Amino acid sequence: VAQVIPPATAEQEDTALAAAMSYLASHGVTTVHDMSYDWAGLATYRRAHATNKLKTRIYASVPIFDWKRMSAEVEQHGRGDLWLRIGGVKGFMDGSLGSHTAAMFEPFSDTPDDSGFFLTEPAAMQEMAVAADKADLQLNIHAIGTLANAELLDIFAAVGAANGGQGRRFRIEHAQHLRPQEIERIAAMEIIPSVQPY
Repeated sequence: VAQVIPPATAEQEDTALAAAMSYLASHGVTTVHDMSYDWAGLATYRRAHATNKLKTRIYASVPIFDWKRMSAEVEQHGRGDLWLRIGGVKGFMDGSLGSHTAAMFEPFSDTPDDSGFFLTEPAAMQEMAVAADKADLQLNIHAIGTLANAELLDIFAAVGAANGGQGRRFRIEHAQHLRPQEIERIAAMEIIPSVQPY
């Protein structure tokens, strides 16, 4: 069904943003980070910003495979201001626990032949991450399973080794299932585990 639903119009996106910002403000939320799957959100935020309609401060990311386009956006427009900031890219190591698509070291208890899988193979993620980091973009990578988190930390280490320097503020989006050794590595490497509790 989703494939035949027409994309939302700009007016619909603007109305949705206004409703979301009012809802956030009613709960005292002043800033959000949007880990979008596309560029539509950023276009909507820019329209609201241009007309002084932003009530919520927004840090907007785009998919990591579009890192070249984001790099060009930063070069052309800068990283933004207090209301709207850009410069982050989001990637996916694996899926989710409920769908058994989280990449785990051990099989799931209810399906002993299944331990999930990678949505992006580690070698491909590392290649994109090194390039995006070299372009001075922030890496925000989704990892749910134990294997996905361990591999992602190896990737972050490889990015640091390839590009040098410090202060990147890498983020693991969710960091949901971790072994003790990954928790120690996150602390030692000063990674941000961006956890979203219910």
